[in-house]
Amino acid sequence: MAIISPVRAGAGIAVPGLLPVSRVAQPDLQHGPEEILDVRYYQDFLAYSRKKIPLSFEQMIRQIMFHTEIEVMLKTLGLAFVPRVVTVGTTPTLIIERSKFPRGYIFINPAEVSGDDPLITFFPSANRAVSVDSPAFNVQAVDTIRFFLDVTAAVGSDLRIDIQTRDPLTGKFATALSSIFGGTPAVASMTVGTYYAAVGPTGIDHTVRARAAMTIGNATFSLSGWVKGNITQYTGTTVFIGPRDVNTTIGYPLLPAQKEAFWLLDNVELFAIVPRDTVDLKIIQLQ
Repeated sequence: MAIISPVRAGAGIAVPGLLPVSRVAQPDLQHGPEEILDVRYYQDFLAYSRKKIPLSFEQMIRQIMFHTEIEVMLKTLGLAFVPRVVTVGTTPTLIIERSKFPRGYIFINPAEVSGDDPLITFFPSANRAVSVDSPAFNVQAVDTIRFFLDVTAAVGSDLRIDIQTRDPLTGKFATALSSIFGGTPAVASMTVGTYYAAVGPTGIDHTVRARAAMTIGNATFSLSGWVKGNITQYTGTTVFIGPRDVNTTIGYPLLPAQKEAFWLLDNVELFAIVPRDTVDLKIIQLQ
């Protein structure tokens, strides 16, 4: 067995495996970097009240804090409620750009109310000489519509009212029912008066409109509808929110008439997409 004799390590002597007892183990841990404090001088100044009385140091600090709070509140009010609308389509649409600061947002998916008003005005009373289409109405929660055609004047005209429904894939309209008031009558031969027709459920799908087909002469008429068996409900399209490659599978769903608040970190962008049509997404910037 080898015996190692104690050796005193002096200056210039290196002993493998041994550390000289006279040497500090880790001087960088025992002594931190030297701190140098610079002395800075500021010019003296005085603050006065409106009565030209000098303010004390405490009074001056209170005034500074008061005006600082006012400035912060004004800046907050200027950014706390900034509404805007972004049209979202079937391809990812940028709805929130990158920001240097964290911010809060409220997203609102607008929706239609199906069955909210039982009376629909397809055509207000007016003189018409060509074929026209009425506005489209959401009838997703409606069972039937009772139509009223009111003719007040006619000059050698033939008038036909068709009911059209919208294709959910293409957005185009197709004729579901033709001549709901029977045949292709000449308005002049029908005489001035009010006519009635009940339609449903054929053609009363999701979106409906009326077409007034005219080929000869002109007529003054109105067309209204009374919905039956309706239940008031929100209808619309779900918006999906997510990253640049968002789709209807990985996106966060925002249902029709739903409101959600999001807090985004700095340098974060958001996109949105809908499965069909377009949606005017409402965005409120909180800060």
